[in-house]
Amino acid sequence: MFKAISDSAAAADGGSLALFAERIDGTVETFVINRSLASRGTADHNRVASTLRALSPADCLAAADALEALLPATPRVHPVEDFVVTLRAQGRAGTGGAVSPSPEPPPPPRRPRSSP
Repeated sequence: MFKAISDSAAAADGGSLALFAERIDGTVETFVINRSLASRGTADHNRVASTLRALSPADCLAAADALEALLPATPRVHPVEDFVVTLRAQGRAGTGGAVSPSPEPPPPPRRPRSSP
């Protein structure tokens, strides 16, 4: 399915990630994990999308397996493992919808105000 990871990027939207995977036929498929601040609390948050196709649950699992095979040859600067985990979670949801692979951490505790 894929022969190499050609690039990756982080968006300035609060956390979305892009991964550029070179397919066997030479085309580049871009996967994007939507982690924008605007998507938090919606069904689109942590959802992986592709620039070439709609991703069914089976497509998510197949892409995760194919990307995982590229891990040993891919520089660690590219978040391939993050995409593998998120694609598997999305595929296992059975609907093609997003499922967070792990809960978001709670906000840090507030420090009590000192009284004058």
